[in-house]
Amino acid sequence: MEDKEDKAGEPRELSMARVLRIAQEAEGFMELGLFHRALERTERLLSSRAGRQAGLSLKAECYRRADRFAEAIPLLEEALREWPDDESLWVNMGWCRKRTGRLDLAIQAMEELLARQPESPIGHYNLACYLALAGEKERCLGELRLAFELDPSFKELAREESDFDSLREDPEFQELL
Repeated sequence: MEDKEDKAGEPRELSMARVLRIAQEAEGFMELGLFHRALERTERLLSSRAGRQAGLSLKAECYRRADRFAEAIPLLEEALREWPDDESLWVNMGWCRKRTGRLDLAIQAMEELLARQPESPIGHYNLACYLALAGEKERCLGELRLAFELDPSFKELAREESDFDSLREDPEFQELL
């Protein structure tokens, strides 16, 4: 079995099939709200070269879902050093930074994502959310317009998104919707 140790006492490398199985187990525990069990599973992934990216991402996601945003940030930073083109890592970074009171860094995370992937609808949408909260109406509306052009389904999300509450009565915002 892959979970056994080798002769030097080091854990054996995981196969990709085993990585996927452990990742699915961790996701299942998160869905059930059993974050401690999910975190246990991510540790096995983190000890493996093949599972490191999944382990960092899942551990950060577990902390995010458990509202432990500050604990997720260093994991996301580490993952982004290795996998800077992973859109979901940038989105989660913005999410966590916003919720730790660092709206400026949430905006920066979305700007960094969009520098790498200018056609990311979720990047434009989340940047618009953060800009709305920062009171940057014109930039917000420009980013929102781009998000809607790239993926019109974001219009439905924007209708209910509390981040846009300050713009609800704004004629330009209403026209976009």
